[in-house]
Amino acid sequence: MCRFCGADLPDWRGCWSTLPKADPVMTVAHDGQTHQVVVRPGLEGRAAFERTIREIFGLSENDTVSLTFGCALPQGVDTGAAGSDVTLSGWESFDAAVFCASLSAGQRQMRKAAAMAAADPAPVVGGAPASAPLRRPAASGLRRALGRCCDAILG
Repeated sequence: MCRFCGADLPDWRGCWSTLPKADPVMTVAHDGQTHQVVVRPGLEGRAAFERTIREIFGLSENDTVSLTFGCALPQGVDTGAAGSDVTLSGWESFDAAVFCASLSAGQRQMRKAAAMAAADPAPVVGGAPASAPLRRPAASGLRRALGRCCDAILG
């Protein structure tokens, strides 16, 4: 619902339905540590994400986890214009952040495939293997190299 006029708005996911999607990865930072975590939408995905970040950072069930998601919206489909950044706060924003990360990952995958095709005309087949790890430490400068997807910053 529009907060200004009260009109019903379409589902936000439909706005980007024509964009490519890929396995979403979030960069998670807490106390100077940074990790990349593959995420899934929904209640089960959210629960798995919470378990993973508690394990990675050694947080107990008694520790409160507060999230802020910094998301780079996808580039324009027709214009190629850079997307803008949005900040989503709280667990209730998890699915929207996962969706943004999926779109950003899809666009990165397309750009990488286009760059590889330009460098080597051999066809590019497949994406990340299904056996890819659930989490991996983020390499120094990796975030800059890949561009910004959704960052989950633990407070």
